[in-house]
Amino acid sequence: MERIELSVLHENAAARAFYAQFDFQIEGRRVRDWKHDGVYQDSILMAFAFN
Repeated sequence: MERIELSVLHENAAARAFYAQFDFQIEGRRVRDWKHDGVYQDSILMAFAFN
């Protein structure tokens, strides 16, 4: 395995902070990726690369 990739909703600061503790880096953003109760939200793409 060389890398682990994931996405979290951009409003979920707790999840982003949790993954950052394990050296996951933000690599991008998907605009209007999720729709919940008629509201679109962006996803933040994060990844951890093994050395």
